[in-house]
Amino acid sequence: MEYLSRILKRVGDKRDFAFHDRCDALKLNHLSFADDVLLFCRGDYKSIILLLQGLKLFSASSGLQPNKAKSAIYCSNMPESDITRILEASGFSKQQIPFRYLGIPICSKRITKQECTVLTEKMTARIRSWSTRHISFAGRAVLINSVLTAIHSYWCQILRLPKQVICELESICRAFLWKGQYMMHGAGLVAWENVCQAKIAGGSGIKRAGEWNSALFKCVWALANKEDNLWVKWVHAVYIKEENWWEYQSPSQGSWYWKQIVAAKNQLRDLVDVWLTHEKYKIS
Repeated sequence: MEYLSRILKRVGDKRDFAFHDRCDALKLNHLSFADDVLLFCRGDYKSIILLLQGLKLFSASSGLQPNKAKSAIYCSNMPESDITRILEASGFSKQQIPFRYLGIPICSKRITKQECTVLTEKMTARIRSWSTRHISFAGRAVLINSVLTAIHSYWCQILRLPKQVICELESICRAFLWKGQYMMHGAGLVAWENVCQAKIAGGSGIKRAGEWNSALFKCVWALANKEDNLWVKWVHAVYIKEENWWEYQSPSQGSWYWKQIVAAKNQLRDLVDVWLTHEKYKIS
């Protein structure tokens, strides 16, 4: 992957190559993780052909070929004639946004409930495997915190989930706690708000999905500290630039998710003095 990255950087140095509009400042034309690669540029024919040539050079040197069945092209505001030529030259198929990267749907707009069904399916499948066992109430509470919460916590740190999805996740946890199944009718023996209290307050210490989703605050802290990672550099180059992060306001052309992060920052702005008294911010 290091060799492929070097090839793509050389592609970005070519005179005829045009970067994506919001990636020009960082000269960014690819992202890679393990065996997954994202290539992006301005939607002109020459730039895309240069990327394809870089892929062919990598294949000729390493013997590794892209899997056309698992590869796709995503286009936005491009002429149909260019799209047809690119599909013929690459052999890839054209797909629609959102697409999944590392299991997460990638889209600038708010995701829908249907796109989050994989979360509820994973949780219900896990509960079905437990339903044949005799698990105590305390044991079910431990499984909710250690297993079921872990299933959706990864998404909660990256995306702002729809409220319908949050309610469905909590209803699954509530049903498993009281009935040992993923569905139940009627109310539980104790209000869910009280069940989710800390053990020292008389609750079971179960973490609420909505509060876990507030882990977007982690992004706020990363931007405030200007952490050394690509996402922070990209945000500062595209959105924040030279502005003070704590006084920054989202522009109208910003994506929906970016506006959510800025809204989270505004909620926590009054707590900056408290943050600065700690060496490191923790979600807990």
